[in-house]
Amino acid sequence: MKRLFFFEMKKIFRGKLVWAGILLTLMVTCGGFSDITNVSYEQETDANYEGILDDELVQRLLADFQPTKEQLAQWQVNVAYIGINDLQQAVHRLFANADGSWNGKTVEDVFGEETIQVGYHAGWFDFSKNLVKVTMMLGILTILMVAPVFAGEYGGMDSLLLTARYGRTKCATAKILAAFCAPLLLTVLFLAGNFLVIWQRLGTQGLNSSVLFCGIFYEHYMAFNISCGTMLLYQAGLAVSGIAMLAGMTALISALCGNQVVSLVAAAAVFFGPLMVPVSEMNPLYRIWVLLPVYQVQFSSLMSMEQIKGNLLYAVVAFPVSAGIAVLGAILAKACWKRHQT
Repeated sequence: MKRLFFFEMKKIFRGKLVWAGILLTLMVTCGGFSDITNVSYEQETDANYEGILDDELVQRLLADFQPTKEQLAQWQVNVAYIGINDLQQAVHRLFANADGSWNGKTVEDVFGEETIQVGYHAGWFDFSKNLVKVTMMLGILTILMVAPVFAGEYGGMDSLLLTARYGRTKCATAKILAAFCAPLLLTVLFLAGNFLVIWQRLGTQGLNSSVLFCGIFYEHYMAFNISCGTMLLYQAGLAVSGIAMLAGMTALISALCGNQVVSLVAAAAVFFGPLMVPVSEMNPLYRIWVLLPVYQVQFSSLMSMEQIKGNLLYAVVAFPVSAGIAVLGAILAKACWKRHQT
């Protein structure tokens, strides 16, 4: 069994398309880190304002970031779009008029009874947005790795495999294990690598800051008052969950299809198809729609769903759903493989 498993893993990682996908994913990862700029300046500035947001801190931020008349005349835009600093954008977006003067709103007016932790957040948001691109690439890699697992044998090798001693038992199990282990291994490695690099670059400053007090370019990214650290934990968990579900679905498609190309196209359609079908957030089906793999790895739409109990987000529903579909996909894929040409 062990030898069959490693044989299947070797077959998966022998594919040229798989290695091309890994290289592209590395390029996306490296490109994302190059986009995170002004780290030292942002962190040093934001450190002066760390703490719980109250009306006094709002007035202090407005005073410190108040532009001069000359600057306003030169820029001729709403102060929230100036972009001196992300905290400047946050306070101007929520508490300032177009010229930077106080709009009269209190912290309670804007956030109700929520406790808002102020701190560095720009780098964590940028990292999160790039991580979405990385996990989307991992979704494509999952399809490239898993789609040929069964379908690739139907071109002639299946007769030999199915009539061999372990063709219907251990061989099928080895294929299923490899179909899950290969993409999940890559997912964990890429996630670990990304988090190690970003921690080395940003440290831990701002991980406890609230995602709601953010610059104008991040205002619609998160809907609930969670910390940047919690946001990233959800994102990593949903990436693994989404890839596991996609692996199970792709394994089943591979077992059903008699052609490797058809299997790849069908799996890609299952992954990207939901993005092409508009489902309104008001539609009851939307609660199920956002649990599909592509929404899990993109994660922000799923994270915008309601809280189900206390501070627990609807996104946690994705974990048991993914596990169930992954197991079901594996069972059905094995059954289809065993019945092939019987």
